[in-house]
Amino acid sequence: MSPSSKHSGPRLASDLEGKEIIEPVDEQLVGFAEACCRSFEERSSWCEQQSEDGKGTLQEGNPIKERYIAQCGGWIKPLAELGMLEKAYELGEKWQDY
Repeated sequence: MSPSSKHSGPRLASDLEGKEIIEPVDEQLVGFAEACCRSFEERSSWCEQQSEDGKGTLQEGNPIKERYIAQCGGWIKPLAELGMLEKAYELGEKWQDY
């Protein structure tokens, strides 16, 4: 085993093959981040709408919104770190995560 091969991971047969594998994964990561943001927003909004007197379900929605605010960046920022800056920016704007 040569010194250079000891530190490098498995090589793909070609750059084209690598793109065919990586692009769908990239799209799935973006979709996953958006689905997480949408799910939290929808659940929080639903809880707020169900409460007629401002109690009960509304109180349930507050911890959901707090968790969403705390975690949203953790779904979007890794996209930027993986080189998907434009998608990360679009999601950050859409879901107001700055």
